Amino acid sequence: KLDLAISGVANILQKAMEIRDPGLWWVCCLLEFVFQRIKETSLWSHVPRLGEDEYIYQKYIHNLYYSHQITELFKTQIEALNVILRGEGAVISLPTSSGKTRIAELAILRALMADSETAILYLAPFRSLAYEVETNFKEIFNPLNFTVSHLYGNNDFSESDRKAMNESSIWIATPEKAKAIFRCGGFIK
Repeated sequence: KLDLAISGVANILQKAMEIRDPGLWWVCCLLEFVFQRIKETSLWSHVPRLGEDEYIYQKYIHNLYYSHQITELFKTQIEALNVILRGEGAVISLPTSSGKTRIAELAILRALMADSETAILYLAPFRSLAYEVETNFKEIFNPLNFTVSHLYGNNDFSESDRKAMNESSIWIATPEKAKAIFRCGGFIK
C-alpha cells in the first residue's frame, strides 16, 4: 500500500509540474520523501526476508504495533539486520536506547523460524534489565507460540531452572546464573 501511495504522489507531482504549481510540487516532493523514508525503515520492508513463514513475521510486527513499540528501524539496525540475514555472527556495540534489543529479537525470530526446536539464551547484565527484557519478549514471542523463561536469582542451578529451560524456547539469564548453569552442565539436554 505504501508503494501505491508513492506512485500516487509521483503522479500528482508530474501533474504539478505540468500545471506549474510550485506549492503543490513542494508538498508532493516532501510527501514522496517521507513515504520513501518510511518504506526504507519499516519493519515490513525488512522482516519478510527473515524466513518463509509470512504469518509469523506479520504476527510479530502486529504484536509490536499493538504493544505500542517502535516498528521502524534505525540505519544501524538495518545494517546489523543485513549481517544477521547473511548468517554471520556479529557483536553489536551501540549506545543505550539505540535498538540492540530489537536486533536481538530479529535474530531470535530468524533462528526460531529456521528451527522451532532451537533454544535461545539471552544474557542481560543486571536482574532489572533481565526482567524488563523478559517482560518485553513475553509480549512479543508468546503469541507466536515461542515461550520465554527467566533464569536469574541465586547463583546455583535448581530443578525449577531445569524445568523452565525444558518448557521454553527463549531463556533470559544474568551472567552469574548462566555461569552456574554452565558449571552444572545444565545447557546440555
